[in-house]
Amino acid sequence: MGNCVTSEESNNFFSNSKESYCDQTRSQNSKLDSNLHRNSVTSSQNVNNKSNTTNNHDVSLPFIKPLDLNTALQEVLKTSLTHDGLVKGLHQATKALDKREALLCVLASNCDEPTYIKLVEALCAEHNIDLVKVDDNKKLGEWAGMCKIDKEGKARKVVGCSCVVVKDWVEATPGLNFLRQYLSEKNVKA
Repeated sequence: MGNCVTSEESNNFFSNSKESYCDQTRSQNSKLDSNLHRNSVTSSQNVNNKSNTTNNHDVSLPFIKPLDLNTALQEVLKTSLTHDGLVKGLHQATKALDKREALLCVLASNCDEPTYIKLVEALCAEHNIDLVKVDDNKKLGEWAGMCKIDKEGKARKVVGCSCVVVKDWVEATPGLNFLRQYLSEKNVKA
């Protein structure tokens, strides 16, 4: 039986190869661990050296604009618009409100039709959806992306928008955190 291998020989072969393979991987892992430890020590020393050098210079942090309700709304509407989580116009807004898909409704106070305002307020109250009113429908239209942006980054040809509904928050931003805090305080007072 020249080329045949018995089951005992094959078991010995595989068990020996498993042991040697395990021994090899253990030694490789220990080498990697020691290299990682060595690199982490040197990188932490480099960070300490860099922090000592930066402490000698004046480091100015970027100016963070304080948030108010309008800037927070603008930020939330912009992020929702870029991720298709924003519904514009009375017809689409009332559909989203009636289906309970809305998380927030923004209504312009200077809407031409008082019946629109009553309808949106009633739907928000019926379905317990937060409602925020803004002063100007042109401003709301600009925030909702219903305008052209020129080369300087200024809004041109702004179309007024009476109602906007946010269907998805998409991502957490400082504006969203501010808005949630504002809405929770508003709900506590009511």
